[in-house]
Amino acid sequence: TVWDYEHKVLEAFPSVFKVKCLEHASATEDIAPGSTTLLVVSNLRNTNTGNPLAPKTGFDTILKIKEFLQPYVSPFVDLHVANPIYEQLLVDFKVAFYPEIDGGFYANQLNKDLQEYLSPRALEEGVEVEFGGKIRRSDILAFVENRDYVDYVTEFKLYHIYEGSTQGGIGCMTLEEDFIIDDFQGPGLGEMILEQDFVIGKETEVARANSPRSIMVSASQHRIELLTPGVHSCKGGVFGVIGSMAIEIDFVTN
Repeated sequence: TVWDYEHKVLEAFPSVFKVKCLEHASATEDIAPGSTTLLVVSNLRNTNTGNPLAPKTGFDTILKIKEFLQPYVSPFVDLHVANPIYEQLLVDFKVAFYPEIDGGFYANQLNKDLQEYLSPRALEEGVEVEFGGKIRRSDILAFVENRDYVDYVTEFKLYHIYEGSTQGGIGCMTLEEDFIIDDFQGPGLGEMILEQDFVIGKETEVARANSPRSIMVSASQHRIELLTPGVHSCKGGVFGVIGSMAIEIDFVTN
């Protein structure tokens, strides 16, 4: 049964935090009669390896899990063991802190708070992993506005970044539709730097997981631009862009 698959793995592999069994699904197809797929989430909290926001189980462990389960599986079942699909949530906005607030310190704190809000499992004990689901831009905005060090927020955008969220290379994309460029008067596209000058992805009001094998997680770095209340935008206060996007998945380079 599904329960047997999941609990046998959790008992035999202490490094595994969560297992989800998908019946009649292959490693790549959500509907595949005769196949069963186990999605394995490792526990990387408090370790110095991997990305705790999107923990990946190593290939060797995946093979060991499959070998371990094989004696319990019907010969008519094609068993697969795989990592979940991680879909990133990235927010881009301008924020003003109260006058007595250290902007540099609290911009970093706000990024950490967003990570914890969007990926609580990675940073808090006792929080369950949620496959699928959805989140609204308005809910994230309310979370930011309710921080006790935040005065006000403007131009708040949510980007949902996942495999297939952009089609083709940068040359096929449309400015302000498929990607945005910070300070367009700066360098040309060929001179721009990933994670500094542009974001690739689709803006959305509601981010919904695209597959039952997907987990939505926080981006490593959100775009946070500091504002001085009543004065002007504080350039240089943008923290990150697409820190954990993957080449050939979210963008193509030549």
